[in-house]
Amino acid sequence: MSLDIDLDPIRPGIPLGLLEDQENPFPVYERLLQDHPVCQLEPDGIWAVSRYDDVRFALERPNLFLSSGLMAAMQPDWLHEDCRDRDLFIIMQDPPDHTKYRALLNRAFASKMIQALIPLMHETAQGLVKKIRPDEQFDFQKDFAYAYVHKIIGHITGIEEGQSQEEVSRWLEVIGKLSPEKPDEHYIREFGELHRAQKEHFNNIIRDRREHPREDLVSALVHAEVDGEQLTDHMLRNALDLLLSAGYHTTLQMLCHSMIRLSQQPDLRQTLSANPQQIPAFIEEALRLESIAPALFRQTTEDIELSGVRIPRGATILLLLAAANRDPRQFPNPTEFQMGRPNIKMHLAFGHGPHTCLGAALARQEIKIALETILAAFHGISCPVDHELSWSKSVLLRSVNALPTVFTNDGFTNGGADKSLSAH
Repeated sequence: MSLDIDLDPIRPGIPLGLLEDQENPFPVYERLLQDHPVCQLEPDGIWAVSRYDDVRFALERPNLFLSSGLMAAMQPDWLHEDCRDRDLFIIMQDPPDHTKYRALLNRAFASKMIQALIPLMHETAQGLVKKIRPDEQFDFQKDFAYAYVHKIIGHITGIEEGQSQEEVSRWLEVIGKLSPEKPDEHYIREFGELHRAQKEHFNNIIRDRREHPREDLVSALVHAEVDGEQLTDHMLRNALDLLLSAGYHTTLQMLCHSMIRLSQQPDLRQTLSANPQQIPAFIEEALRLESIAPALFRQTTEDIELSGVRIPRGATILLLLAAANRDPRQFPNPTEFQMGRPNIKMHLAFGHGPHTCLGAALARQEIKIALETILAAFHGISCPVDHELSWSKSVLLRSVNALPTVFTNDGFTNGGADKSLSAH
């Protein structure tokens, strides 16, 4: 990718749109890391911060870098008024409100809850693998990844009780394209229609749990109290929206990117098939390299200096997690896939500090079980190369829109999905 950059290190003329090209944004990150670690992007002067130490510093200090800076992405000016209530609850909160409400939502991802979901993960992954026909192409994203995540997140949030996988996937696809830059009128209309439909669906779930409590997360949230008060319907809708969108995106896309990586590196697939205990290390390195959530918005509360550049108070900041995860100062030979990195878990794929992703442990467990099941069933994985795939255009999400995949298994049937991993 060729970058037409002038001599101004702070305003080098890099358009924000270049960071929306998710097929291969990495040359842009490399140039920013090397020459423009803190700079302003065109056309609106949003500040981009790319180096690991600077990004981590910002994530650790919500008093200096407000999460309300996300407003530029979550509620851009072009949204219709009735669509401006989507704030994803704690995502755009700062302490002290963030602290007390985050403690409440942590219940969704407590270790006990994750352990209780493991049988469902195994059952779902096994069932989906058995539907795959070896040597025949299918859309891995739609027919495995979406279906797998829909079952698990649907169970947690209650969406499986009236909303199809297709409806959820369309909603997530549309919000994945949300951007501060004004889109065409067709997208604006579609966003509004889907937002209103999703809002009504969440209202139905909340109303049902209020009238008929169950032993589930939604009931716990509906009846929970913070400082003696229950969450409002607005808060509950945005909590469910957060659990849905965050719960889907990372796991769904990490499964797709894992298939792409294993297709491109068959020796790596063979290593994991023979040594499944290395799957967790594979997941961490894939999280670092792929950075499904490439960036976060923040807003400065005072003048602050990063990498020798002074950023003014009130500035909108784009923290480039994906660039930080490829910073050679933190990760030597950053473009190489190395499962033996001594600092393999120090990536920022799930954020860092008070706003670390709530569902990180759940996502890791989901991905692990899915990969174990797939690698036990099939010996070969084939996906198109990157430039043949359809990629999202988004600053905040690196995703493929579909993933044509062919699995082979050297002559044994899908019964291999029931074999123990030690057999491979």
